[in-house]
Amino acid sequence: MYYVVKILLAAFLMTHFLSCSSAEKGADNNNPSRIELRALDSENRIGVFVEGELFTAYFYPQSIKKPVLFPILTPSGHRITRGFPFEQAAGERV
Repeated sequence: MYYVVKILLAAFLMTHFLSCSSAEKGADNNNPSRIELRALDSENRIGVFVEGELFTAYFYPQSIKKPVLFPILTPSGHRITRGFPFEQAAGERV
């Protein structure tokens, strides 16, 4: 139950932050960015999608002590977080 509350709070804060940052950038208030949260319980993730594209996911696997945001992607789709220990990437230190 404690983790569910933390997850919902984090999802709310991310949604609020993203909507505020788009308003500050001069987004048209008649056509705001669409932000969607999708629970992916089988993967222990809550995906944050901006206009249908994955922005980040609140990831809470059993293998780590603290939840993380993984991956964090740019608008063009480039990942700015390293994959270790969740995904193997060529040329990345482990």
